[in-house]
Amino acid sequence: SVRLGRMLTSSYLAVSRYDAFGDTGIGATRAWAKGYSPRAENAISYTSPSFSGFKFGGEYGFGEKKDARDVRYFGLAGTYDNGPLSLGLGYDRANNGHGGAAVTANDISTWQLGGAYNFGVVKVLGFYKDSKTKPAAGGKATGKFKTFGLGLTAPVGAAGEVKVAYNNYRDSAAATTKKADQLSLGYVHNLSKRTALYGTYAYLKNNKKNGLGLELNGAMPGAGLSNSGAQHGLQAGIRHAF
Repeated sequence: SVRLGRMLTSSYLAVSRYDAFGDTGIGATRAWAKGYSPRAENAISYTSPSFSGFKFGGEYGFGEKKDARDVRYFGLAGTYDNGPLSLGLGYDRANNGHGGAAVTANDISTWQLGGAYNFGVVKVLGFYKDSKTKPAAGGKATGKFKTFGLGLTAPVGAAGEVKVAYNNYRDSAAATTKKADQLSLGYVHNLSKRTALYGTYAYLKNNKKNGLGLELNGAMPGAGLSNSGAQHGLQAGIRHAF
C-alpha cells in the first residue's frame, strides 16, 4: 500500500505496540514524549505485504520550503508476527525542528526495537529506544535520550485483563545525566465485545538531583510534580467501540 499526507510513521507503529498500555492513557510510556514526533508530514509512505510474517515499510516527509532541509523526515521499519512471537525494528531521521519547539534547530535520529511473546497465561512485552540530537548546522551530538520498557499482560477469567509495565528513562546532555522511572498497573474488564471498563494507577519518579521533568501521559494541566519530582495518577473509565 502507498499513502500520502500526514501519518503515524512505520518506525513508531512497529515498536510502540510493545507498550503494555498501547501508548494510551495515564499508564502509557513516555518514551516518545521527549523531542520525538510519531507523525511525518507531507509524507509518502509504503507498506509491503506479509512474507511469511515479515513486513517492511517506510516514509519520506518533504520539508516546508523549496531547497530547504527543515522538518524533513526519513524512516524505515520491519516487523515479524508469527504465532506467539512478535518483533519490530525501526529507524528515524528527522531534520531541524521535527517534533516541536523542544528540538528546534536540532536534527534527531532514533533506533528502536521491541518484541513480545504470548505464553497463553501471560504475554511478555519489551522495547528499547535510543535517540540522539545534534545541531542542524553541524557539530557533535548535544543529547541522548535512552529508554526501555518491560510489560506483562495476563487474562483474568473470561473477561478481564491485568496490565503491568515498568519504564526507565535516561537523558544525557554534556556531563549531566537526567533520570526517571515509571511503574503502571491496570485492569480492563470487558462487558461485551465492544464495551469495557478500565482502571489504571501510575507512578512516575524523576531523579531529584537531575530530574527529567517528565509527567504522566495525559496528566491534568497544573497537576505538576511534587518537590521530590514524583507524580501519582489514577484513571478510571468506560470504553465503547462504535
